[in-house]
Amino acid sequence: MRRTFGPYLLGHKSDIPAAMTAISVYSRAHRALRDTPRFEFADDKAPNFVGYRQRVESKALGEVIGWYKNPEPVQPEAILVAERGLLSIGRGIDQCINFSDIRSVAGPGADTNSSNISIVLKSGIAVLLPIAGRDGKYRDVFSFIRFLNRVTEDAEPR
Repeated sequence: MRRTFGPYLLGHKSDIPAAMTAISVYSRAHRALRDTPRFEFADDKAPNFVGYRQRVESKALGEVIGWYKNPEPVQPEAILVAERGLLSIGRGIDQCINFSDIRSVAGPGADTNSSNISIVLKSGIAVLLPIAGRDGKYRDVFSFIRFLNRVTEDAEPR
């Protein structure tokens, strides 16, 4: 038995138009990062918002969804999450990663003290992205990996 959704029969993923199956990056961020204390969703009243928005717009990453602040002195100091990618901001050069350019994402094992996410781009370049915050035994890096895995899966062509 197949259920109907509007004019489409649900039973096969191919029966549903791609636009209906895509989940927004905002929704993915909300699901994976909302309980991460160092992640803030974009708010016009936040002191950093205007500067962050200008940096993201200059990289053509779409609207700012939010930002993650690493504890000091970890670099990058902030990682901006936007509709089409990430922008890490630290001393020196900002680093831009488009979600559509990501081939794979890997994180540290649960038994290691590392806080780095390893991102391999389709070009073959490997990028390390530190997510160093923790709340007792809970480490922010695992929420961020979950978010990146879901967004990367969504960005793959169907």
